Amino acid sequence: MNKSNRMLLLSGGRIVDNFKLFKDISDEEMLEMYKDILGSKEMGVRPRSLDPYAKKLKETCRFEMLFQATNFVIEIFYEEVALRYFRNING
Repeated sequence: MNKSNRMLLLSGGRIVDNFKLFKDISDEEMLEMYKDILGSKEMGVRPRSLDPYAKKLKETCRFEMLFQATNFVIEIFYEEVALRYFRNING
């Protein structure tokens, strides 16, 4: 499956295109989120800048705990970073 077309099928028939979570976020905002992720990891807390996305996914994906949704959002974040970085590289 092409990763850029990968979607998460949720119970109830709803579909979330996980690559669109950060599509409208500027590179500068992504950098600030990245700094928050790194700093939060060092301090052993969750990155607060991702809370709006985690809360949305917690409800949509029916995660029991916010940390589960946050971990998923971090994974999606890094996928978006990789897409932005590698999209113009021919190989």
